[in-house]
Amino acid sequence: MLPIREICVGPDKIHLIGDTVTIFAMRAMPDWTVREFSRRPIYFQEKKYFIERKTPGPAPFAYRYQLAPWHSDLGPESSQAITYDEAYVEQREQFHRDERKEGLIYPALFCIYPLVGYAWSGFKARILSQLGFEPVAITAASTLLSFSLFMLEGVFILYFHSGFIALFGGHALYSSILWLDRGLFILLPLDSVLRYDQVLRGSESPDGFLEWVFRRGRKKS
Repeated sequence: MLPIREICVGPDKIHLIGDTVTIFAMRAMPDWTVREFSRRPIYFQEKKYFIERKTPGPAPFAYRYQLAPWHSDLGPESSQAITYDEAYVEQREQFHRDERKEGLIYPALFCIYPLVGYAWSGFKARILSQLGFEPVAITAASTLLSFSLFMLEGVFILYFHSGFIALFGGHALYSSILWLDRGLFILLPLDSVLRYDQVLRGSESPDGFLEWVFRRGRKKS
């Protein structure tokens, strides 16, 4: 019986038995398929292999991939060769982490879609865009929400002589938070107009809520 030499590539475990290589992969690799024609070359430790067998792996591994040495009788090969090494596995693991993160975060943020548009431009460009939120679209949605809240404030002030925040805050907090309603009644439409103007002018990542105030402050200094 041939001895088994065991090595690890990232979280994967590799068994080297004679000329064959068995990879116990922690994650499924969809592009690793068993083919009868146009087989995909797999390069591992500067040697060329093809995928001979693919089966579910023993826990905690997802799949077992058995590679056999490449030979001339295999016929034409696929042009999409794979080099299996530390870099390949790390890229696979990073993709899995990103996919898992997006799978959890995107649905949660989508429930408050207009609110994420209030985030400042840098966060929208660097983080939210990577999660699938288009900065211009979410900014436009947030300006619509701002204008709607401004209209709601107007209704409460006109008919109830109080902003909706102060009204729902109760009598005990009425006087202490009335200023917040008055401030929002002024800032909401102004912020909405200025940020939507950036949307119309084609800004790739328009400002977040009140970001324009601090941006102008920095320019003056």
